[in-house]
Amino acid sequence: MIESYLGQIIAVSFKMVPDGWRLCDGSLVFISEYQALFNLLGTTYGGDGASTFGLPDLRGRLVVSQGQGPGRSNYVLGQTGGVENVTLNVQQMQPHTHALTAIDLPGRPTTPDPQKGPYPPGPAGSYYLLAQNTQAAVSMYNPGPPNVTLSPSAIDPYQGGSRPHENRQPFQVINYIISMNGIYPTQ
Repeated sequence: MIESYLGQIIAVSFKMVPDGWRLCDGSLVFISEYQALFNLLGTTYGGDGASTFGLPDLRGRLVVSQGQGPGRSNYVLGQTGGVENVTLNVQQMQPHTHALTAIDLPGRPTTPDPQKGPYPPGPAGSYYLLAQNTQAAVSMYNPGPPNVTLSPSAIDPYQGGSRPHENRQPFQVINYIISMNGIYPTQ
């Protein structure tokens, strides 16, 4: 491989780890074996600082540069964050509406109820409240002023149920390796 800086991390598309490099897998290594690298990393990525220090752990993680971009959060070297699954609750959902359609079906509707057969005829001017889902109930309403207020929970009982959902972007797995030897970087 090319000569690298000590502590340099590169992405490789192969499984093997070349001599002088280690996987970025959070391993603890002995300070006595890699004193120069310890001088650069310290305990930023773990270890006790007396006999061991940690290598970065990039397994299942995206890399983010340190600092704060315009309108962005501040990130410090070694910081980790994020989760693979997120549980949303009603307070985190944006307000939204679901349209209901009432249509005038004089006489008898032709769409049958799978359990009960055709819908019964309604009085002239009756309205059927239809759902887009064939599993939903269909009700008949007579014309006249409303005597009930529909609430969103009555219309949409499926508000997520506070169950986790996967929150990962599409990805491709490769190896990240760190140079354990190499040119000591100068400022």
